[in-house]
Amino acid sequence: MKSAYDAKREQIKQAAKVFFIQYGYYKTTLEDIARHIGIKKNSLYYYFPNKETLFNELIQNEAEEVFLNIEKALKSCKSASQKMKVFSKRVIYAHVERSNVYSITLQIFLEIGDIIEQSYKGFRKRASSILENILTEGVKSGEFKKHNTTELSEYILTVINSLEYKEFRIAHIDSFDQLDLTKIEKTIMKILDYIIAGLTCKK
Repeated sequence: MKSAYDAKREQIKQAAKVFFIQYGYYKTTLEDIARHIGIKKNSLYYYFPNKETLFNELIQNEAEEVFLNIEKALKSCKSASQKMKVFSKRVIYAHVERSNVYSITLQIFLEIGDIIEQSYKGFRKRASSILENILTEGVKSGEFKKHNTTELSEYILTVINSLEYKEFRIAHIDSFDQLDLTKIEKTIMKILDYIIAGLTCKK
């Protein structure tokens, strides 16, 4: 059972989510959120010290939802190779889906990079851990050759992030829904085919 404190924090988060979706990050104020749930702005500081902290927690909550969906998707996979592809595809679309939830344009996303840095680092660390576990599982099952699973998981995520960043910069887009994710997906799948071919043990 949630305490009164936790219940109020959740109420604030739900109200904030509504405002961020409707008005975006910069146009939303703590005063708007406090007024919406019937408390004074100063009272809101008891639960969240500033808008950045509140926003970051919402982003982290969204990330948790992303990972729950990834784990569900991986359960239906029959091989480590298939898991690598399903995982990578989910990660490619995850960043954009999370950004669209809060009506963040590409420019604003880049501007508030420092604000969401903590959330991104946590996302990257957990994603790397999942991918490393998939690679380790492949080695243990005899599907993959022995290799440095920690390094490879980081390399793959770096490639995904680099391709996303390249599209951000080269395409000269204003919002995330203009980003050609299918292009990134096709490139990553081809790269994974080469990686998997090199990893797969010959029978």
